[in-house]
Amino acid sequence: GAWQRLNSRVLKLGPGTVNVDQRDLAALLAAGPGAALSHHSAANRLRLDVPPTRDVHLTVDVNRNVGCLPGTVVHRSLGFGRAHLTRRGPFTLTPLGRTVLDLAEVLDAGWLRAVVDSALRLGQWNRRWMLLAIEEHGAGRHGAGVLRSLLDAPEDAKPPDSVLESLAMELGLATGRKPRRPCPVKTREGFTLRIDFGWPEVGLGVELDGYETHCTRDAFANDRRRDRILFELGW
Repeated sequence: GAWQRLNSRVLKLGPGTVNVDQRDLAALLAAGPGAALSHHSAANRLRLDVPPTRDVHLTVDVNRNVGCLPGTVVHRSLGFGRAHLTRRGPFTLTPLGRTVLDLAEVLDAGWLRAVVDSALRLGQWNRRWMLLAIEEHGAGRHGAGVLRSLLDAPEDAKPPDSVLESLAMELGLATGRKPRRPCPVKTREGFTLRIDFGWPEVGLGVELDGYETHCTRDAFANDRRRDRILFELGW
């Protein structure tokens, strides 16, 4: 009872719940030198927004055989080596550009937009790293074209503030009319309200009420007050 088995090759000394750091490190140790956290696991280390998963994602060279590691998804890449790796503390992982390109192969358009937007919120310089990854590793890869189209937006465009806004943009674009984001509306009193998404040509506004910001009684009352003002203006 003093040892916990984290996978077929790694044991943990001591009781207690196994945390994410321990699972990731155990997968790297089991896979051996040259393996790197990638996809969702690398994205979490890089503070990118990705859909949750309990699996650890690793990438190794296509010629490496790491065997069966339950709870670990092993991706194989041709010519994968030191040039494709970076470090965060004790963890070896794929760098940001390569990580986003890898995710472009496995995520739908909405979540890929959320990943890209979260990278740009960390710094506009990340656009360069993502474009460089497409140039170096994107040939023939599924999702590279979609990723490039997401990066074609003007560099001074402010990325959405949250995953919710990124996912909602996909719904907005599906209407065939790109929403204005944010959409300013001048009130009769002369001040400006900003709607999250707006189509001024038809007077339609969409507010995205994430729980963290809108869960309080005061926020609820303020939201309804905004609604009344906008309704009176014809929205």
